[in-house]
Amino acid sequence: MEANNGILVHMETDSETNPSVSIFYPQVIGELTPFQGQQFETLEEVYDFYNQYAREAGFSVRSYSSKKSKDGEVIRKEYVCNKEGSWSTETSGVVKRCRGVGRESCKARLIVVKSKYGGYVVTIFEEAHTHPMTTPRRRHLLKSHRRISGVDQLVAQQLISVNAF
Repeated sequence: MEANNGILVHMETDSETNPSVSIFYPQVIGELTPFQGQQFETLEEVYDFYNQYAREAGFSVRSYSSKKSKDGEVIRKEYVCNKEGSWSTETSGVVKRCRGVGRESCKARLIVVKSKYGGYVVTIFEEAHTHPMTTPRRRHLLKSHRRISGVDQLVAQQLISVNAF
């Protein structure tokens, strides 16, 4: 267990698959940590709960995949750490802006499926990350935690409508 800028993190090395990869387990209050079998009424509740957990842990969440039934209802939804996956290395000849933040093949995820009783049930929760968590002072800068108030949105829309931007 080590303190990472005010965040307690349990860290291990993955000696089986890659000895140079460290694995980080965020230490979050139990009631905020998702668990297998946890039930929710809607997908919005699932996202809000997992996003709150992510905020406390120090990472950002994004929707990754979903599966729909024949009638268009979402029956499976997967949310992942924003650093899941990897960027394409193909070069198309077009010069692109250099991004400072990359993906790190993070395996942290939450998967829910539609239950036969109407809500959604957590079937898979993987909390291990391949990167350190963000510090508490910088959490508000993560993509899934940025918020613009309704008043600020209205002002921005009004300025756009009169070409003030």
